[in-house]
Amino acid sequence: MDKLRIYDGDYVVCVPYFDARRHPTQDDIVVVERRRGTVIERTVKQLALTAEGCELWPRSSDPRFQLPLAVNREGEGAESDGTTIEITGLVIWRGGEV
Repeated sequence: MDKLRIYDGDYVVCVPYFDARRHPTQDDIVVVERRRGTVIERTVKQLALTAEGCELWPRSSDPRFQLPLAVNREGEGAESDGTTIEITGLVIWRGGEV
């Protein structure tokens, strides 16, 4: 997320997404939870609305992180390997080391 000035090691404060929003909103910065079996990963992405649902973009200059994740309008999705994806938080603040 370095393109949006959120860097590795920064802290983010978030609130439950669907408590703060009734519907996904273009350009929101969100916390995404990916689950595969017992492995859970949380990451920060930027929300983009599409005709099919939503895309979650990493907004990173790192070539390894360039592809979006797809979710529906309820903030849920899945990948072909069985990984589930869910928007869990709306980022309301970010901060780094002083």
